[in-house]
Amino acid sequence: MAKKRKSVAQVEKPDALMLIARLLAVHVTKETETNEAALVLSGAGFDDSDVAQMLGITESTVRGIRFRNNKPKRKKSKRG
Repeated sequence: MAKKRKSVAQVEKPDALMLIARLLAVHVTKETETNEAALVLSGAGFDDSDVAQMLGITESTVRGIRFRNNKPKRKKSKRG
């Protein structure tokens, strides 16, 4: 049996507010490095999948960037 095609009404369309948010996110992060842009977008409340899609990287990369940023910095010991 052949699968039925979804009608235009059944196809999921992005929410208007999400489209506006994505456009603003692209504008804000236009001239920043990928790592910094991922942190900004994550901090703004976007999911890893949304951030990855906007920046053209994988979700795993986004998680790695967030993980490396959250590591506590080691203090340099003063010897001598």
